[in-house]
Amino acid sequence: MITSDLIKFLKRINHKGYLNYQMLKNYPLISDNYSLHFLKIQKDPFASPSLLELTINLDFLGYPSFFFENDHRKIAFQDYLLRILKTTADKFRGFIKGSGKSGVIFVNSGGQKIIERSSLKFTDNQLKFLFNIGLPASGRSILSDECAKIFNKITPSFIETILWKNLNKEACYLHVKTYENFFYIRNQLDKLGLIAFIKNGSILPRESSISDKPKKNALKFQSPNTLEIKVKLLHPIIEDNIEKNEITGMGIKKGITVIVGGGYHGKSTLLNALSHAVYPHIPGDGREYVVVKESTMKIRAEDGRFVEKTDITPFINNLPDKNNTKEFSTLNASGSTSQAANIIEAIEMGGEVFLIDEDTSATNFMIRDYKMQKLIPKEIEPITPFIDRVKQLKNEYNISTILVTGGNGDYLDVADTVILMKNYTPYDFTEKAKEIIKQFDSKRLNESSPHFDVTFQRTVQSSTFNFIYKSKRLKIKTLKKDRLYICREEIDLKMIEQIAEELQAETIGYYINYIANNFTGLTIEEITSRLKKELASYGFKHLENKNNRLVKPRVYEIISALNRLRTLKIKKGG
Repeated sequence: MITSDLIKFLKRINHKGYLNYQMLKNYPLISDNYSLHFLKIQKDPFASPSLLELTINLDFLGYPSFFFENDHRKIAFQDYLLRILKTTADKFRGFIKGSGKSGVIFVNSGGQKIIERSSLKFTDNQLKFLFNIGLPASGRSILSDECAKIFNKITPSFIETILWKNLNKEACYLHVKTYENFFYIRNQLDKLGLIAFIKNGSILPRESSISDKPKKNALKFQSPNTLEIKVKLLHPIIEDNIEKNEITGMGIKKGITVIVGGGYHGKSTLLNALSHAVYPHIPGDGREYVVVKESTMKIRAEDGRFVEKTDITPFINNLPDKNNTKEFSTLNASGSTSQAANIIEAIEMGGEVFLIDEDTSATNFMIRDYKMQKLIPKEIEPITPFIDRVKQLKNEYNISTILVTGGNGDYLDVADTVILMKNYTPYDFTEKAKEIIKQFDSKRLNESSPHFDVTFQRTVQSSTFNFIYKSKRLKIKTLKKDRLYICREEIDLKMIEQIAEELQAETIGYYINYIANNFTGLTIEEITSRLKKELASYGFKHLENKNNRLVKPRVYEIISALNRLRTLKIKKGG
C-alpha cells in the first residue's frame, strides 16, 4: 500500500525532529478501493496519538445488502466490525518500537453493550474508519522504518480482516439479528402492558463488581409460571437445535413491582440487570434478551449533590431553615433531598419507569412507620415518604416503579406485583403478600396530599455556560466514567449509574457544549424534547467533526449531568 513518494519522504525525515511528521498530511495514500489520510498529527511522541481516517469502498468489501436495510442493522454491523478491528489492533501491540506512545493504537470499540459510536460509519457507499496511532520516535527523533509499518503492515491488516470473505458470517448475522430482536421486543412491551421482559435462560450475575462480563457457572434465570409470557422475535433463534420464532420469559407489568427476599439472594442483581437493559447486549452476554422501556431510570440518594431550583414539595416541605422547596437549591443535598430532586428531575425528563434499591436510598425518604408517626407528628416532619407518593406517580403520571426491599414490609400494601428472589430464582409472591396484608393490617397513615402537584418550567440561563464561552478552546476530560471536566468545570457523574462507559461520559461533555451553543433560554423539558428528536434522527452527526471517541448517550444521562453542573443557572416560570 505504501507509495514510492511516501517511501522517499520517510527516508528524508528519518532521525530528524518529530515535527517533520506534520508533513504526512501532504502524503495521503490513495488507491482505487481505499485511501488513508492523516486528520491530526501529534507534535510529540508523548502526546495523544495521531488520528487517521481509513476509507474503503463498500463494493470492494463485498458486504450483503442485508446490513444496510435500516439504521439498526447498520449500527449493529458497525459495532461488529469495530470489534474485529479492535482485535486486529491488539495483535499489533508492541509491533512498532519507540519512545512514549510510539505504536500505541486506539480503536473505539464496545464491551458487553452495543452502542452507536463515531469511529466507524457507512456513508456515500464507503466505510470510514477513524483510529489513533502513535507515530514512532527514539526520544524525539523520527523512526521512519517503524513508521512504515503503519502503511505496509497495520493498514493492510485492517482492510483484510473486515473483507466479507474473511468475516465469520454466522457470528456477524447473529450480532446484528440479536440487536434487532432487542428493539423488536421493546416495541411490544406497551401492547403487552409490560415495562420489562427477562428471557428464561438469561444470565444476570456478573463476574465481579468491576467486570460487566457474565459470571461463570451462574444459575440461569427462570420465570415463575404466573409471570411467564411469550414475546415474538423478528429473527428466529436456535435453541436446543430448534428454531424459535418466539421466546418465553418473565414479564414485569406496568404499575408497582416490589422485589423482596433475603440478603444475597439476587434482588439487586435482578434490578441491576434491568438498569443495564436500557442498552442492547452482545450475543453470549446473558442479558441480550433482557429488555426494558427506553425511558427506564435508576433512582437513588446522592448525598452532596448540587440542586438548582427544583420543586421537591411533593416529598419535602416546610423545612426548619425556611428553604423554599418549591424552588429548592443547595450545594450539598442530603440523602432525602437529593433523592427527591432525582425523582422530580426524572419526571421532568419524561422517565416512565423508576428502579429503586433500598440499599442506595435514604431511609427517611422511603418510609415512616406507624411508631415513628406516633412519636413525631406530621406537623414537624417535612418529609412525605415515597411510599405515600408511589401510587400517585402511577395514577397521575403513568410512572411505574420497580423497588427492591428486604426490610420495608409496608411496601407490600402498595404493590401490584411482589416477586420473591430465592437463590437467584424469582417466585411470584403477590397472593402470599395479600394474605399477609389481610392478616397484619398496617396501622400507618398515608401522609400525602390528594395529588402529586409539581411545577417544572425551569429555564436554563445562558450565564450557566460562561465558563465555556470564556474559554479559548473546548477541553473535555473524564476520570473514568465518574467525573467529567469541561474547560476545568467539574461534574460529578458517579451516581448517574446508567452511564455505560468512560467515552460515553466524555460524549456527554460535548452535548453540554452543544446545549450551551443551541438551547439556552429553553426549559429543561424543551431541551430534553429537542435532544430526544435529534438523537433519534441524527445520532450524533452534529457533534462528530472527525471525532472518533464519541459513544451515543441517552438523553436522560445528558440532562442528569446538566442538572449536576454547579454553574447551572435556572429561571423558574419559563
